[in-house]
Amino acid sequence: MYVLFLLLSIVGLWKGNTLYLNDLAESRVIDLVSGSIRMGPNGAAVLDPTAELRDELQRTPTLEVAAFVPGVGAALPGSSQRLAVAVASIGGIITRSRFDFLLDGSNSSSLQAALSQETTPYGSFNIVVFGFKFRPTDLLGTIYRYMESSYIFVAPVWAISLIVGWLSLRHSLSSLRAAGQDADSIDLLSPDQRISSADLPTEITPFVEKINEALSRLQEAAQRQRRFFANSAHELRTPVTILKSRVDTLPRSPLKLEISRDVKRLQNIVEQLLAVTRLKTLHSSPNDDVNLTDLLQDVVGDYAPLVLASQRKIALETPDEPVVVKGAKSALQSVVSNLIDNALRVEPEGGCINLCLDKDAVLTVADHGEGVRPEDREKIFEPFWRKSEETPGAGLGLAIAKEVMNELGGGIWIEGAPGRGATFKVAFPRA
Repeated sequence: MYVLFLLLSIVGLWKGNTLYLNDLAESRVIDLVSGSIRMGPNGAAVLDPTAELRDELQRTPTLEVAAFVPGVGAALPGSSQRLAVAVASIGGIITRSRFDFLLDGSNSSSLQAALSQETTPYGSFNIVVFGFKFRPTDLLGTIYRYMESSYIFVAPVWAISLIVGWLSLRHSLSSLRAAGQDADSIDLLSPDQRISSADLPTEITPFVEKINEALSRLQEAAQRQRRFFANSAHELRTPVTILKSRVDTLPRSPLKLEISRDVKRLQNIVEQLLAVTRLKTLHSSPNDDVNLTDLLQDVVGDYAPLVLASQRKIALETPDEPVVVKGAKSALQSVVSNLIDNALRVEPEGGCINLCLDKDAVLTVADHGEGVRPEDREKIFEPFWRKSEETPGAGLGLAIAKEVMNELGGGIWIEGAPGRGATFKVAFPRA
């Protein structure tokens, strides 16, 4: 408020006090004069301008300064004679601690004279200055002197203002933090989630609404894409089934075996695509109880003729008690089929693919191929990733299997060392 009134007074918009820019230099010049008082050789005080005061006198031709011992009419040596005469004519008024006045012959009301009683190391003196001029630093100096004189009042006000301001800002931003938490929960598994605009600042609400509109458009696009994949997989299912039937009628030969493998692989991919699109359409994992022991026996039984015809073996180990999990049976079958098919492609001739299910519903599928390097164990689940151009397949099977397990709330990962085969592990959600 002080700074505001000061500025309004300077520009003439506030008439509570007549103030000119030059008046802001008063205290600075008085301090320069006060610091220039010394003791002379005879033990009497004299006004001996310091280098700073001499610079100010040279910069401001209108400046005149003087110093007096209170109650004594004579000015200190070094004082302006005009000021000495003017102060002598004032008489008893000089006993006041501070006041402003005009000198006769001044051609501007902004050129005021100021008298102040100051205490120096050599005693108390009345210091008179006239014709002082404003410097930009005087504004900061004036504010600092005001703050210094009123810090007992201003400091608590500032402290309270900072605390209240911080609490107010924290309260107003709490709704933004809540909106940030809403945004954190949005992913492909929750496409219908939106950012709440409740209690948001008015300025932020339109921005959040636009984000929600963009999320709605993305959801619609994702739904169209899922419908396309589901329809495509469904359309492919029939010709793949027909192709498998025709291959089964072919005479036994190495070519038939290769074609049967490819058809089985294609059938697995189609089934996995159907499974993942159905799970995403449901927006939640199925809660069907599935006997995982029976499911594994069925899948291994389906693959046994193809594995044996390939001059390989397959072994299944399960607990004595049934292992029941939650999920969609067709989706779980597609995952297991994909892992067996993947192992069959890398298992050396004469080798054995080992499947082991423990009581905690964790399935291990191990082969004896080249294995997977540690740096590739995450990449292997990325769509279209293949170890090399010579690697058979399109790189979709494991990517879809991982997505299916994510949708079901389970997990799939790979273990093992290069040269000693790969070990895939699948954790199924327990019932």
